[in-house]
Amino acid sequence: MAPVIVRRTRLLALRVAGGEAAFHFEVQTIVDGLTYTLSPVDVMTFDGDGRITAGCPGFYAPEHE
Repeated sequence: MAPVIVRRTRLLALRVAGGEAAFHFEVQTIVDGLTYTLSPVDVMTFDGDGRITAGCPGFYAPEHE
C-alpha cells in the first residue's frame, strides 16, 4: 500500500520594503501520521513588474541544517 502523504504550507510573517520582501513560512509534510516541519525565511528582490530578480536564499533554524 502506498504511503499517505499530506502537505501543508502557511505564511507566518511577511515584510515588504520597496522592491524587496522577506517572508517566514512553515512547510509541513505528514507521511503515515509522522509530521516533518520546516520553518524557513526567504528573501527576494523584485523588479518594477513584480518579477523576482534576485534572492531566494533560505534561512533555516540550526536544527534544520
